[in-house]
Amino acid sequence: MIAQDSDEPALLISDPPITAVDFFPEEQAASAVDALLALIDGDEPSAPSHTRSELRIRASTAHSLTP
Repeated sequence: MIAQDSDEPALLISDPPITAVDFFPEEQAASAVDALLALIDGDEPSAPSHTRSELRIRASTAHSLTP
């Protein structure tokens, strides 16, 4: 069984496709920029925010899901 800590397109074309976690880096970057802009403007950033993540199960770990 193989799993990766962050998703990327190459994991889809590997043989077998590899299970990974998608951390949605675009959302993380947007949240970081919003906090930075608030600091530059002399404001407090909004409360710490969390971005979503999603486990993308693929063939590299699929057999582990069956009893």
